[in-house]
Amino acid sequence: SVPLPETRAAVRQLLETRWSEEPDGLFSSLEYSDPGLIPVLKDLLREHQDSAAAGYGPRPVSEAPRKKGAAAPRRPREMRLAPSAAGQVKTRWEYQAWLDETYAVVDGWMRRLGEGAIMDRRRSGKEEEAAGFPLHSSDCPAWATSLVLDSPGQGEADSQRLPLVELSYVRLADHARPETVAAYYRRMVPRARERPLQNGLWLDASATEGERWTSLDVRMTAVEPGRPRHEEQDLFVEILQVRAAVTPPEEPAAATATAAGP
Repeated sequence: SVPLPETRAAVRQLLETRWSEEPDGLFSSLEYSDPGLIPVLKDLLREHQDSAAAGYGPRPVSEAPRKKGAAAPRRPREMRLAPSAAGQVKTRWEYQAWLDETYAVVDGWMRRLGEGAIMDRRRSGKEEEAAGFPLHSSDCPAWATSLVLDSPGQGEADSQRLPLVELSYVRLADHARPETVAAYYRRMVPRARERPLQNGLWLDASATEGERWTSLDVRMTAVEPGRPRHEEQDLFVEILQVRAAVTPPEEPAAATATAAGP
């Protein structure tokens, strides 16, 4: 089942109270996690983004989320968040921990949606539709899928209601210069935050518009991480869009006025 919009809002409030605690694989360790939690987690990060500038010194490369009491498995190298170019990312551990958790959930859904992907140079037209903007190449092999997850039995009265969650995913394989591809997607998603990976780049964007909370992630990964970024090489580009319905609780005064009537 997919959580209701009210449930996501309640989870957002709960996460605020748990900010100072390590998420410890709270969502990423689950076999299935609500994709609508991605924009919820990003809203939490945005609320605390000032924490990223304050800190206690360099933080080691992130590890894979784990259950409490379990050994700390190493995340595959290309999936670990990397330090900045200077190697001196100074961030409070709370922010980094929740950022790692958010990335792990994004990564999990990219993997799920990309399973069994059949890359084809013959484009169907749905690739750019799923991405929401023009792709960097029109002839490299690509694959796309879109899903709408909603509660069953929606009637005419609910026709204007937002779906519980909409997902779209695009995967491309190309032989190109990573720095050129990265520059293209920076232009396509100008408000995205850049998160360096050991073998690429993660562009992370999100927005809240009323009850529609959206997330956009572009991940670029090189097949051979050690090669210079200005050299042509094999790489993958993945684009994940999530649009979720989130209904914040009514303010007490508004709720009282509603109950009282006109």
